[in-house]
Amino acid sequence: MSPRDVGDDRLGKRDIVNALFLGARIVAPVGPRTFDRVRIGHDEMMAIGERVEAGDLTHLFGALAAAVKCEDDRAVRLQRDVQKISPNPALVAEGDSLRLERGRCGQRHECNDGQVPSDDHGSSITVIECGMPSSDLRPAEIVDWTDAQLDDAFRREETLPLEGLLNAGGHRIDVDTHEIYNDANWKGFLPKGLPIGELAARLSVGYAKRFWKRKGQFLGETIYPGGILVKHTLEEVTIDQPTHDLSPGRYLLLKYTDPVFEHIFYDVMKLVSPDLILYRGYSGRFPDGRRGWTAPLMRRFSFAQMGKADHAMLVAGGSTPAGEDLLGAWQLDTIATSNQLTRVARVQFERTGGLHPNGECDTSAAGPDLIVPEFVTKHFHGDVFPELQNEIRKIDGEYVLGRWTTDISGPYAKLLLAGSQRLFWAEKQKGAPRRFTMYYVLRRSKE
Repeated sequence: MSPRDVGDDRLGKRDIVNALFLGARIVAPVGPRTFDRVRIGHDEMMAIGERVEAGDLTHLFGALAAAVKCEDDRAVRLQRDVQKISPNPALVAEGDSLRLERGRCGQRHECNDGQVPSDDHGSSITVIECGMPSSDLRPAEIVDWTDAQLDDAFRREETLPLEGLLNAGGHRIDVDTHEIYNDANWKGFLPKGLPIGELAARLSVGYAKRFWKRKGQFLGETIYPGGILVKHTLEEVTIDQPTHDLSPGRYLLLKYTDPVFEHIFYDVMKLVSPDLILYRGYSGRFPDGRRGWTAPLMRRFSFAQMGKADHAMLVAGGSTPAGEDLLGAWQLDTIATSNQLTRVARVQFERTGGLHPNGECDTSAAGPDLIVPEFVTKHFHGDVFPELQNEIRKIDGEYVLGRWTTDISGPYAKLLLAGSQRLFWAEKQKGAPRRFTMYYVLRRSKE
């Protein structure tokens, strides 16, 4: 992100500042003239703070403005007791053909399609043994953990080497276990129960991080809703004695390199298993920053955390269902524009004497902030099976997935384009008008 991204047709000032918040931060220690590069003056931030301070201080504008006020005269502490660790070149893999599998120590790195990656020195790498047992944390469970639970695990676990973070682009789905491995990036989640505004929480769950290595340097980016990219560098560090809130040990340090974010935010991470990262998001300068919260990043997760790309792969391998396949009660979720599943309705399909099963759609299970238009209810209500059959695919006896593209206009379309609703994705093909697509999941109800 750069100052030229701020304009009438791109991001506004509020978008830029909110993007900072989406990286899991509550309050940033911000010095004078921090936002000059994106044309947000220090005095303006102070004025924003005065206007917002009496309102919702968990919103980032209020938090940043308060931070500006507190940090005008802040002195930067010396960064003591931190020793950089040079990467072991024997454990480095370049390119996008690396695949992670379990080995005897929990970390076996193999190649996709029989191709062997090589390190900076041209040596082949077939297996990486890290010598450390993998964590017994279960990603399917920790997505529902609180900040306190996640931070306790962060303190308790050790980290695997930095090389294990690299993304290689592999994408596999195990239908039998309902497990997805998507190494395009690390999918981010927020801890449950955070005392922040609903809007910020909803957007925050949509972030992801991607890591790679180029010319001997470990690099990364955080991807926010709307395609906002924030760049990073990564390195291993060792803390020799208690420093601020970090115990002695080895950590993976993620720094923000964009001028707007540099020296304002950083992450301290632990790769606790081949497919799970726990990280603390800090505001300030390493190692003396203020922790916002602790959160997980995953590249292996269940169907309940599927995203748009996972949905597309499953639909491509599914089969056209018969009417009998839909009989019974289903939970209807959509893949929101945050790339997370959102509860929409309960749908019941029954035979009522006609040729096809009839649907009954109850949207009372949807969240209070979610507007479910009547045309959505009608799409799953009544004698709709012939139309649904063209857009849905059966994955197994528990899951049926659908892709519904339609025209939407008027106020609701404006809400969708503004991002305040998240049921549909706005999509436009060259030479065609914009249309809206719902990527939905029917999961057989156990209620």
